[in-house]
Parts: sequence; C-alpha cells; structure tokens
Amino acid sequence: MNLCLWGLVITKMGMTRYIRLDLSQGEYMEDIDDFRFRCHELLVELDAANTKMMMMVVSKRVSGPDWDEEVKKHHETYKAWNSFLHPVTVPPDDQH
Repeated sequence: MNLCLWGLVITKMGMTRYIRLDLSQGEYMEDIDDFRFRCHELLVELDAANTKMMMMVVSKRVSGPDWDEEVKKHHETYKAWNSFLHPVTVPPDDQH
C-alpha cells in the first residue's frame, strides 16, 4: 500500500507550496522543487546506466563479468528510481 500524499499548503506568508508526505516513514518533501531535484538525480543515473548498456550492446559485449556487472548496476539504478516513485509500506506489526 502506498501511503504517499501530495498536497497544497498555504504558508503563513500566503505562499502556496506543494508537499509530498510519506506517511509510512514520516518523511516529507517541502517543495515540488525538492521532488524534481531528486527525480533529476535518479533519472541522470538511470540514463547513464542505459547508455552504458547500449554501448556494450553496440560493441557486442553482451556476456561475461563486465556485462553481468552492468546488468546488476542497471537493475539497482532502476530499482532506486522505482522505489522513489512507489515507496514500499511496511505494516507497523512487521517492523522489528
């Protein structure tokens, strides 16, 4: 279950801000710019992983330890991006 919420908040000074609440971990992002910045970081990493794998395919290096390492890096990079967008919620009883 995803317990992330986006909402508008009107600050004391009358400014409208977006916040992202992650109720499962008690975290929030105070501004849409924080969210965009983190998205950009993760997407740059994912783009680099994609580019590296495409270069390996073009150069016919699609097996062996170097390939295996890049597949692992690509998987971890994609997993980080996906986890950011869809945080996993652990029920309170399962947290030890």
